Amino acid sequence: MPRILAVLVALGVAELVTIAAATSRAPRPAPEFTVIPIAQAPAELRPAIEIADGVFAEIRKAHLTEITRAVASGGPGGAITVCHQSSAAVIERVKREKGFDVGRTSDRLRNPTNVPKPWAAEIVRKYARGTAASVDGFYVNLGDRVGVIRPVEEAAICAGCHGPADRLEPRVHKELKERYPADHATGFKTGEIRGWLWAEVPIQK
Repeated sequence: MPRILAVLVALGVAELVTIAAATSRAPRPAPEFTVIPIAQAPAELRPAIEIADGVFAEIRKAHLTEITRAVASGGPGGAITVCHQSSAAVIERVKREKGFDVGRTSDRLRNPTNVPKPWAAEIVRKYARGTAASVDGFYVNLGDRVGVIRPVEEAAICAGCHGPADRLEPRVHKELKERYPADHATGFKTGEIRGWLWAEVPIQK
């Protein structure tokens, strides 16, 4: 009898181990985030959202200034290098100065490192190919931080690098192939959401 009990106990333990192993391998559900339009943000989150908007304005201004200068002097082909270097430099500088995370993303990426944050992924997916004028922006309460995201509109000056692929200059195609072999950031129409600026700002106490 003791031997039978020992066998049963061993089988039971083995089954539990098998179940535990299977459970650990099972994919965990993605975390759910409550996405709320910025217009509905409560007063206590407004200061953090205003900080994010100030950062976005700074990035947009610096980027547009550099792109306008590059297109005027070297055409769309020259703008790709500036776009790649200046935007990244501005964002990194802002991160250092402000002490919080900020970046850009899109449903059609040029730089594969710019994948959406988990809290922003559904927003980016849902509004893909939408018009920027129809979307204001959203926030997500992340506990000690607030995630803020605003759309970036495809402007006419950007068409030389982000417009329909069959209309891009040969030099642009060459630069994209060399710099971004897995590029997906073409085919945008003026006024369309080309991407998003996002920030994770500490909630002001």
